[in-house]
Amino acid sequence: MKRRIFTTFMVLVLVLVTSLSGSTKPVSATSFQTVGSQYETVPGELIVCVEKADTMQLQTAEKTSSSLVDLLTSDVFTVKDDLFESTGINQQYYTAEEKNLKNEAVENMGYTYLVEYPEEKLSFQAASEKVSAALKEAGYQAKSIEPNYILEAIGLSDTSEYSLENVQAQAVNPSQQWQYDMIKATSAWNITTGSSNVRMAVLDTGIDNTHPSLANFVNTGLGKNYAGGADTMDRQGHGTHVAGTIASYGSVSGVMQNATLIPVKVLGDDGKGTMYGIEQGILYAASISADVINMSLGGGGYSDSFAAACNTATSGGVIIVAATGNDSTPYISYPARYDNVIAVGAVDSGRRRASFSNYGPGLDVMAPGVSVYSTSPGGRYVTMSGTSMACPHVAGVVGLLRSYDKSLTYAQVDSLLKSTAQPAGSTTEYGAGIVDVYAALQQLSGTSPITQVTAPVFSLPAGTYKGEQKVSISCTTAGATIRYTINGQEPTETSPVYTEALTISATTTVKAKAFKTGMTASQTVTAVYTIESTNPDNPSATPWQAGKAYRIGDVVSYNGKTYVCRQSHTSLVGWEPSNVPALWLLKENFTAVSQVVIK
Repeated sequence: MKRRIFTTFMVLVLVLVTSLSGSTKPVSATSFQTVGSQYETVPGELIVCVEKADTMQLQTAEKTSSSLVDLLTSDVFTVKDDLFESTGINQQYYTAEEKNLKNEAVENMGYTYLVEYPEEKLSFQAASEKVSAALKEAGYQAKSIEPNYILEAIGLSDTSEYSLENVQAQAVNPSQQWQYDMIKATSAWNITTGSSNVRMAVLDTGIDNTHPSLANFVNTGLGKNYAGGADTMDRQGHGTHVAGTIASYGSVSGVMQNATLIPVKVLGDDGKGTMYGIEQGILYAASISADVINMSLGGGGYSDSFAAACNTATSGGVIIVAATGNDSTPYISYPARYDNVIAVGAVDSGRRRASFSNYGPGLDVMAPGVSVYSTSPGGRYVTMSGTSMACPHVAGVVGLLRSYDKSLTYAQVDSLLKSTAQPAGSTTEYGAGIVDVYAALQQLSGTSPITQVTAPVFSLPAGTYKGEQKVSISCTTAGATIRYTINGQEPTETSPVYTEALTISATTTVKAKAFKTGMTASQTVTAVYTIESTNPDNPSATPWQAGKAYRIGDVVSYNGKTYVCRQSHTSLVGWEPSNVPALWLLKENFTAVSQVVIK
């Protein structure tokens, strides 16, 4: 069971960001959350969940809801929204004999409302106590009373951009090849490419439904806006990138090559949304029979109502996938941490956990999340990094499984993903491993797997480095022989056998392939290493970029100045050289410090 940790701040996990977090005991059903001034909330709003009394007759649910609205409406309080009404749950008939979504919602969440109070007259605590007392006097019990927290998009890591004209249309764009090779999507497409009958709800900033690689898949008629606007168009960019990884066509490909994408806009054009709005989005997706919910968002705190919304959707047959967070911390964020939610961390092209990817108890599986290439508003294509980018890979995998068997439950999908995942490291840092959709579909379909040697892995990612480097090559298939070339040629069974680390002293293209008798040879992996001079008197400066791995001695330019890297790290938005002197040194100070730092 995923552990519950309560904090009072939630931060949107869009891309590489750093956020506040902390923990105390989870809030009880009859206690109230305390609002600290350092945490941003919607002023004067409460999320009130009212317990269904044991003596309450199920057939009187409609009357009960109406009575509660009347009760919570006074000269002090105003009911701004009835959660079950605004999400379509109330349209489902509710009886004692039939287990349906409305039944589950009432049982899990209680009757839930967004209540407004005059903040100039009442504090959050005073308002909470007043609501609780009014409910108690009328014979009701508050299940939970919580502030309506604001979730905020802090920054984007957009490392490169391409117009439609610059990308050749093909099944898999070269920039996406490593992503889909890693999760075995290209092999899985021999079994299923997806289905328009599978509904993928993207809870995000919306989707650009005019994008040439998405337009045929996006169903705006089923779309919904819970971020305070009238449409589901993405003007921020994050939701369109996520959607393109789930399902797209033409110049790029999603994990699914056929699906119905449903834009559920829970984050506004400024990248901000509320906890209540996301809860609305979850229940709405469940009410329209979505197969999968993707939530590339999250934060650091437990919420009773949020957990109940997730449980309600899961009970209704929806499978929820969420990002673990980008704080480099040994605990994953909510909503990924909730029970019945698949928690996804990020790995890079070398199959290593991304430095920013949260890890720890509750982590389920990993997927590509560094420099992921996908769609962007306005017919563009960009690369972005974050657990937000890993999450839709797994959502797409679940979509493929549901396209093969619509009856799969959360428990069955969770088991399939974990039992077929590719081992990548400790369960603490990698969960069950890197998701393998081909193996999952084979296990589901009962077909015999094609035995292929696992692709080799380089110890050093491709890139630009200062001075001579050592590169090791490994393969997880026992007894496999690794053969390599350093002249750009395809390795064959007559190529040199790898026995010890390679010394790279000049720009070199290394290709490796693994062979084993009785098995299909592995895929070829390639890494290009550019070696630059280590002469500190005339280092070659390159523009600083977010999301890039830097090593000691690397030289970059930023805002007209030249900086030298003094500690190896992967750059993040907010870690610009001028902001982090612990990582970067002005060039004029390079000689003196290099004597201490550079070995």
